[in-house]
Amino acid sequence: MKNKNLLQDRLYINTGNGSFTYSEYDLPDMQSSNSCVSTADIDNDGDLDLFVGGLIIPGSYPIAPRSYVLRNDSLGKFTDITSDICKDLLNPGLVSDAIFTDLNQDFKPDLVIVGEWMKITIFLNKDDHFIESENNGLEHSKGWWNTVSAYDYDGDGDIDLAAGNMGINNSFNASSKQPVRLFYGDFDNNGKIDPIMTYVIDGVRSMAFSRDELIAQVNPFGSNFPDYDSFAKIQEKDLFSILNIAKYDSLIAESFQSSVFLNDGNGRFTIIPMPVEAQFSPVYSIHTMDINNDDYPDLVLGGNQSNTRVSTGKFDALYGLILIGKGDGYFTTLDPVISGIKVIGDMRSIIEIKNPFGDFLLFTLNNGRPVIYKKSL
Repeated sequence: MKNKNLLQDRLYINTGNGSFTYSEYDLPDMQSSNSCVSTADIDNDGDLDLFVGGLIIPGSYPIAPRSYVLRNDSLGKFTDITSDICKDLLNPGLVSDAIFTDLNQDFKPDLVIVGEWMKITIFLNKDDHFIESENNGLEHSKGWWNTVSAYDYDGDGDIDLAAGNMGINNSFNASSKQPVRLFYGDFDNNGKIDPIMTYVIDGVRSMAFSRDELIAQVNPFGSNFPDYDSFAKIQEKDLFSILNIAKYDSLIAESFQSSVFLNDGNGRFTIIPMPVEAQFSPVYSIHTMDINNDDYPDLVLGGNQSNTRVSTGKFDALYGLILIGKGDGYFTTLDPVISGIKVIGDMRSIIEIKNPFGDFLLFTLNNGRPVIYKKSL
C-alpha cells in the first residue's frame, strides 16, 4: 500500500496555553484506518487509557482491520495491551464508534462498540480484562451502526444506550428473518476483495446493485449475464453455482432502525426504535441534553450521507432532529417548526457549548462549515 505511514494515528499534547505539541513517539505503530477514540481509566491508575476502533482496510472492504486498547504508562506514552486485556478486541469488526461507560454499576468502565455489519457489542470490565457480554438481548441487532451514546434514558438508575443506524428510508429492508447479506471474496482471482450485496424483494433474495455495477466490480460476470434479462432472473441461491464459486465469507445486517436500548440492570437490554422521523436518513451523531427543561433527557440527532451511488441516490432527509424524552426511555419528535433547527448537509458531530452568553448547539458538517444554534427556551 502506497504511503502506508499516512495511516499512523497522531497524538498531540496540550501545553496548557492554548496550543498543542505533536508527540511523535508516544503511540505504538498503528498502521490502520481508524474511526474513533474513546477514553477511560481502565486500569484504575489515575490516567486515561484509550480504545481506538479500526474501520476499514483500504481496498479490502469488508475485511476488518485491527483495533487497539492502549495503556497510558506515564506522561502520555501508550502501550498496546489489546492481546493481554481481550483478544476479541483485536478484530471486533468494522468499528464506527465506541464509548466507555459503566453498564453494570460496578464502578468500572465497560466498553460498547458499534459498526457496520455489527451488533451492538458490549465488553464488560472484569478483573482487569474485558469479556464480551452474551445473552443480553442484542443478539439480533446487527446493522450499519454509525454512532453510540450512553445515558440513563428511563430514569431507573442504570445506563442505557442510544445508537444511530442507517435508517429505513431506503430499499434495503432488513430484518432477522430477511437480513441484508454481503458476500465477499476474490471472485475474479485478481488479488482484490469483491463484495456482493443481496436483499429480499417481495420474498425473493436478489442482487442489491445493477448488472453494470457488478460487472465493474467482477468483470467475468459479463459473460455469465450477457443481457439485463438474464441478470434480472438471477437469485442469490443460483449466483455462486453459476459462477462456480465455492469459497466466500459473508456478513449480515438485521436492523437499520436507529434505536434506544434500555438496560434492565441485570445485563439485558430492550430495543426501542426511535420515532419514524429519526429513520429518514442515517444518523451519525447523537447528543443528549434537556431541551425543554423538564428534567428528562432529550436527544439531538444529526446525520445524512451524500457520497452515494447514483443507483441509490443521496440519503439526506435529516435536518437536525430533536426527540423529546418522556422519562421512560421513549421519545417523541419535536416539530422542526418549533425547534427552529434546519441544517443542510452531512452532519457528523453535535457539540453543546455553554458560556455566559447562553447555551449553543454546534453541528459540524462533512465538507461544510459548522452551523450554530442558540437555545432560546
